[in-house]
Amino acid sequence: MKNNTPTGIDKFVQPLSIGARVIPLLVALVSAVLTQPLFAQVVAHDIQITENSSTSLSATFDTAAVTVQNTSTDRWTLTFPAEITFFVFTLNEWTEPESALGNIVDSPGGLGSFGTNQLFVLSDFPTGSDIPDGTTLVQSLFVGDMASSVNITFLDNGANAEAAVPDTGSTFGLLVVSLIALLGASRPLAVRLA
Repeated sequence: MKNNTPTGIDKFVQPLSIGARVIPLLVALVSAVLTQPLFAQVVAHDIQITENSSTSLSATFDTAAVTVQNTSTDRWTLTFPAEITFFVFTLNEWTEPESALGNIVDSPGGLGSFGTNQLFVLSDFPTGSDIPDGTTLVQSLFVGDMASSVNITFLDNGANAEAAVPDTGSTFGLLVVSLIALLGASRPLAVRLA
């Protein structure tokens, strides 16, 4: 009768045969874990900035309103919640839809600064940019202690407000009609005095 109890060298060979089957599985598992991206659970956020006129601007962060302060004509400061921090912020420039001027969104420290929850917006500014109005640009930020990205879109509707001013042809026609009415109304007054 054969004894199945391992003796001598068999005590070492049998555990190695089990290990030989487990090692490729462990190597596959470790390589799968190590090949995952560093920020595997990064959530892209969204900032929408809309210029309505030279003194009116609205902004949202993930659809929630952001505090907007109009500091002067075509200049605003956007203040985000304290847990949002912009870092390594590169200059964002969009062209105005109606002119060669542009719109700039930047952090208070300027190009490449970091560590703030505010952004500055400048409109009707010479930029030399060829990025069309409404294009989405991507930047980096922290939300709490989690690194993330943010999609920033600037929409310049200020041109629509400026276009509401009547053109010179209509203005000139209204001027002529009002002068004729004024002369016609003053004529009977002159006849009565004579």
